Formats: sequence, C-alpha cells, structure tokens
Amino acid sequence: MGGVDKTTLARLVYNDEASRQQFNLKAWSCDLKELNQLQLQLHQQLAGKQFLIVLDDIWNNNYDDWNPLCSPLVYGAPGSRVIATTRDVSIAPMIRSVGVADPNLEVIREKVINKCDGLPLAARTLGGLLRSKLRRTAKYGIYKDYVFQKKQLVLIWMAEGLIKQRDNLHLGDVGEEYFQDLFFRSLFQSSINGGFIMHDLVNDLAQLVSGGNVSDWRIYQCYYIISKLPNSISDLKHLRYLDLCHTNIITLPETTTSLCNLQTMLLKGCDYLKKLPSEMQNLINLHHLDMEGIQLDEGMPLGIEELKSVHTLYNFIVGKGNEDRITALMNLKFLQGALHISWLESVTNVSNVTGARAILMDKERIDNVVMQWIYGESRDRVILEMMKPHGNFKELTKMGYGGTEFPSWAGDPLFHNLVGIELTNCDKCTTLPQLGLLSSLEDLVIQGFSNVMNVNRGFYGESRSNSNPFLALETVTMSLKLIAFFFC
Repeated sequence: MGGVDKTTLARLVYNDEASRQQFNLKAWSCDLKELNQLQLQLHQQLAGKQFLIVLDDIWNNNYDDWNPLCSPLVYGAPGSRVIATTRDVSIAPMIRSVGVADPNLEVIREKVINKCDGLPLAARTLGGLLRSKLRRTAKYGIYKDYVFQKKQLVLIWMAEGLIKQRDNLHLGDVGEEYFQDLFFRSLFQSSINGGFIMHDLVNDLAQLVSGGNVSDWRIYQCYYIISKLPNSISDLKHLRYLDLCHTNIITLPETTTSLCNLQTMLLKGCDYLKKLPSEMQNLINLHHLDMEGIQLDEGMPLGIEELKSVHTLYNFIVGKGNEDRITALMNLKFLQGALHISWLESVTNVSNVTGARAILMDKERIDNVVMQWIYGESRDRVILEMMKPHGNFKELTKMGYGGTEFPSWAGDPLFHNLVGIELTNCDKCTTLPQLGLLSSLEDLVIQGFSNVMNVNRGFYGESRSNSNPFLALETVTMSLKLIAFFFC
C-alpha cells in the first residue's frame, strides 16, 4: 500500500546512529538489476563484514532476479541485515533469511539435488517453485502416473485452503490461474489419454515435501468399492472434499450433513445411491455437488434451495410427488457450467410452479443445459416455457420431451452463443422448432421424431425469409420419417 511511510521508516533505520556503529557497510538501492550487475564487487565488499542494505520501493517479483542478488549476501558476517519496502505482497516471501538452513531442510535439499541429477536448470526451477505462491499447490498431483483433471485438482486445492480469494474472482477461477501457471512451467503435462499428469521430478519432490501425508483429513477419497460410510464420518470436522465416485454406496449417513466445512461432494457414477440425507441444507459451505448419472427415488431433498453457495450441480433430479422442488433452482443463483435437469415429467401439477418464470434466466454462467423427460406428457410445453435459459448458454439437449411443439424460445435468434443442439426421442412432436436463425449453431442432432412428417420453411426461420439460415452449421445428424422436406 502506498503512502504509509515505508520509505521514511527505512530511512530512519538507515540513518540511525546505532546502525552507523553496528554496520561496516551500508547501501541504499531502488533497482535489483543494478545490484545484480555488481555481483563480483558486492562479493568482495561484503565478505566477512556486517552490512545493512535497504531495497526501497521494490516492484520486481521475478525470482530469477532475486536469486543472483542473494548469492553475494551469504558471505557477510552474522548480524547483517537487508530491509526492503514494497507494495507487492508476493515479493515478501522472496525476502527471507539466507543464513544457515534448518537441518531437516538440509536433508531434503540433498535429496532434491540427487533427484535433479546434476542439472542446474532443474534445481533452479524447483527452487523457484518452492519459493513462489505455488510451492504448496504443487504437491497435490501426488500419485505418479495418475491421470487427473484440472477441475479435480483445483477442488482439492480449495479443500486444502491453498487458494486465496482475490478481488471478485471465485476461488475456482483463481485455482485455474494457479493450474495454468504450473502447466506453463511444464510441472504438469498433458496425458496422451486426456487429462494431465505430474512431471516425475516434481512428483518426487512433492513426496519429499509432503512427507507422505496427503490429505490430513481434509480430503476423503475412495479408490476401492465400498457400500456405506460409517456414521463416524461426522468426526472429520475439517473435511472439505469427499469423493465417492463409482463406489457402491447405497445411502449416505445422516451424520454426513454435520460436515459444515465440506466444499465438494462427488457422487458421480454411484449407481446404487437412491437417496440423499434429509438435512442437506446444513452443508452451508458446499460449492460443488456432482451427481452425474444418479437417479434418486425421491429427487432432491427438501432444503436443497438453501445451498446458496453451490456453483456446480451436474444433475438436478425432480422427484416423484415433489414437483415444487424444481423451484429450488431459482435460489441457486451461482450455478455455472453444465446442468442436467432430469425426471421433468414429475412436474404433474403445473399450477404449483407457474409463478416460477425465471428458473434459469438469471444463471449467466450456465453454458450447457440438458432437460430430460423419462415419460413425456403433453403438458410438458408449459413446463418448458418456464425453463428458458440465459442468453449466454452454448449447448442445449432435450430428451424425451412430450409436447407436440416447442416453445418459441427454442430457436430464439438472441441466443448468439448457442453452438450445439441435440433433440432426441420427442415422439409426440409434430413440428420441428425454428432453428435456422441461430447464427452460431455449429452442431445439430435431431433423432426420434416419429410424428414429424415434413420439414417446412418454419424450421429455417420463416419470419425472416430473406436471411440466410444456419450460417455457422458444420455437422447435422437427422433421423426422421419424412414425407416432405422443403429446402429454403
């Protein structure tokens, strides 16, 4: 922060009579590179002497500039001091004591040197990594040759408290910046099978630094088949990341909802899970709930609308007899990414939810919407009218829709970002929606429309006959029982 007299304070220390008596040499500089160019002279002048150096108003946070500067300083006599003033908090960790290292760190130092196999550049890169803001985040790729996804690792970093809030950015966005920084340094590498792996050298270093203690009970991941969790899961008061993906879990104990620090719950592929705990609203810090592929008998539990911090919810299940639960989506204003809404036929009494006209309209960061009916009904059009997404979304999928025609918003030309549409098994539809005016549409799939007998000009955008339809279309997959197909 500027204007708080950092330089004035440093100057008072520099000019104080006591410092004149204590230090053989004193110097004041505002430029790191100026000192780096004088390394040899610094070494000769500082060797064996007590010195005081003031580095005033420093803005350089490049580790490669700090490293050469520190080299001659280690030859000074004990009691030497360096004072630095800066407005950049990222510089502070770089200005540390350069005296005798901790004996425990010396052991790690020798092991790291051996791992680097005599390559100075490798040692220097790792040294910079450990001094930077990434020095802790680097150890969470951990398993050698383990292929991980960027999202997965960012969520683990969040669980460990390694990501700090910055400006108005969500923690996930800051985490992605950290990830990209590590990737550009080649510490993470792309896997030939998709995803990422950690460089072997960094993996070995991470094991040394972490001492083999990966989770410290903030993270609970199951890599084997289990069918239930113990009630004692509630004892893990600091748990922030719970990964039960592809396990045989049947139910989650009610005590799970006492994990008030839990940020991430991953249940993807838990095919046997039919019910969530009834007090889910107690998970006040839950940000990510992945239930992809799950079919809950009773749908989302009561109180799900209280999870107002949730950012990702891959599957929202409308339970039988719980049709009003769909309005819970109105409260979840921070949803982003993909959203799958399933069992929409459960909304049988439309009058109970007719006031919910903006279920998705305010969800600016949702870019992929999937709407699924298992058993389509004619009333589905009224429901679909309420499900109009925000104009930012990019992909739309509708499966099993039971109406005879689509609402007008389905092909609204104001959806400038919409690049992909998939409409499948809409057996009761007699016409196709107007899609030709979607200027960014690239991929179109239409299958299972057994009652559509012709494709007319309305499909292309009849109201604007002078416009060129499907300007960006690249791929089309259509399976229809057609009698007539009118080309525009």
